[in-house]
Order: sequence, then structure tokens, then C-alpha cells
Amino acid sequence: MRVKLFTFRYSATLGGFDETPLAEFVRDKEVLAFREHFFSVNETPHLICVLVWQDAVMGAQTDPSKLNFDPQAASDEAPGHEVSVSAFFLSKYEMTQGQ
Repeated sequence: MRVKLFTFRYSATLGGFDETPLAEFVRDKEVLAFREHFFSVNETPHLICVLVWQDAVMGAQTDPSKLNFDPQAASDEAPGHEVSVSAFFLSKYEMTQGQ
């Protein structure tokens, strides 16, 4: 799980916050949680955003300098690469879709 913090200062020229960096950052990520908080510094409004997202590494290889090193990895498991995992529910007991 990874966390990223963005802080924006109010821009009178724009009449708001320039959230372009935030939009560009989340474009290719599966965001698990998002929180925002408004505050003021010297009477200037600020916005802080906290993002939580999940990346996972899929695959393995026998090279210890590479992602997901496994000395017993098969040749068809390489190369290790990052994948996004969507949010899902996990239960101790078997459940149906209706539950």
C-alpha cells in the first residue's frame, strides 16, 4: 500500500485550486482511499489531499537484483512487473454475491 500527500494553495488568478498534478497522478492508479482537508495559512486557503493506492508485483525471477526474487522461480514467471489490484472484499467464511 502506498500513500501520497498533495498540498494546494488557493490561486486568486485561477479563482480556486490548481488540481492538475492530482488529476495526472491518479490517471493510471487504482485509488483505495481519498481524504481532503481545508486549512488556512496567513488567511490563504490551502487544500491537502491524501491518497492511498495499491500496487503489486506479479511474477518472479531467479536474479536477486530484480523484482520478486525467488531462487526457485520457473522461467515462465519472469519478468516481475507491477500490476494494480482493484479493491475487493475478503471474508473468513464463504459468502454469496447476495450477502
